[in-house]
Amino acid sequence: MGDDPGGWEARTHRRFTEPVPVTVQLAVVFPDRAASVRTFQGVPLRVRSLGIDLSGTVPGSLRGWHRMASGSWWGLCDFTVRSRNGRLRLDLHQLVPAAALSPRHTGPDQ
Repeated sequence: MGDDPGGWEARTHRRFTEPVPVTVQLAVVFPDRAASVRTFQGVPLRVRSLGIDLSGTVPGSLRGWHRMASGSWWGLCDFTVRSRNGRLRLDLHQLVPAAALSPRHTGPDQ
């Protein structure tokens, strides 16, 4: 196939030379149907404390955009999720739906 500068490949994959700061909405990335009930009945305290918390938002770095065969755009991101008590962390590098991302402004007053 060869190089495709400016062709179809360039229109479906956009990599950045420098990562772009974003905020990642974890509930959009990891929809947890069980959590929608909002009950922890029967879940041991250690699991509730040390289990990964996939609610809220976290800062991330957007490395590029990739278009899916369906036409939707997904961002390649680096971000960290933590246990509910904050002691454990898991660093992730994965595709995230565009709906889960928003710009994160960084600067001297941030």
